[in-house]
Amino acid sequence: MKKQYKITTIGTPNIEKMSTAEQKSFYSTLLSLMTKYFLNNAEAKSTNAPDCSENANSINSV
Repeated sequence: MKKQYKITTIGTPNIEKMSTAEQKSFYSTLLSLMTKYFLNNAEAKSTNAPDCSENANSINSV
């Protein structure tokens, strides 16, 4: 299920004019969303990756 966020702003947003608490909340939310995005993509890529437990010499490395 994809999540969509709707952001409505009045005027031009300026992060520098936000309070310290608002900036912290903004960057924490942004970091959290980016982390989730990249973790989900990494999991999807690893499920499609070939099994690398056996090396080129047919020796099991696990």
